[in-house]
Amino acid sequence: ISLKHAEIWERIIEPKNANLARSRAKTILDMTFRPPDVARINTLARRSNNGKLTPSQRAELEEYIQIGHVLTLLHSKARLVLNERGTASGRRPLRRSKAL
Repeated sequence: ISLKHAEIWERIIEPKNANLARSRAKTILDMTFRPPDVARINTLARRSNNGKLTPSQRAELEEYIQIGHVLTLLHSKARLVLNERGTASGRRPLRRSKAL
């Protein structure tokens, strides 16, 4: 993802601003790559590491990377909302994930 795209997405999503309904935050955390996509990403990553990606495969991997970046921003915002609102309501805050 280009720096410009990343900056634009970050301004749109505002991951540090907790202005999201709790139910929507939970739904966002459910959004993730499905097993067939994870398998494809892993295949493309291995081919990339071995220097064997075709131009079309490189473009496909870049698409996955871009979508992954947006998901990371959305998940960050959702966790912030659930942590802040959980603490405010007396519930234990969610633990931050070590890997995204």
